[in-house]
Amino acid sequence: MNKNKALPNEKKYKTLLKQILPQLGEDQNKIILAEVMLALKQEGLIGKNLTKNDSYLINLIKETILNSPDEMKKALTLANTLKK
Repeated sequence: MNKNKALPNEKKYKTLLKQILPQLGEDQNKIILAEVMLALKQEGLIGKNLTKNDSYLINLIKETILNSPDEMKKALTLANTLKK
């Protein structure tokens, strides 16, 4: 598969994230939280109304990314690329 051709879900994810990012400023926590929530929502893993389990899952993933320099760099690189 050609790496340059984004899957429909990936393209939609990036389009939505690009629209959201200007509202978040430079706050890394907010940027990563938005990336996590958008990905989970798009995959159908969280619903419109968040449950306690949804919130736990979101925070667990966000904290895992924030505590991993490599994953944090990937997440922020994506955001910075989309901001341009």
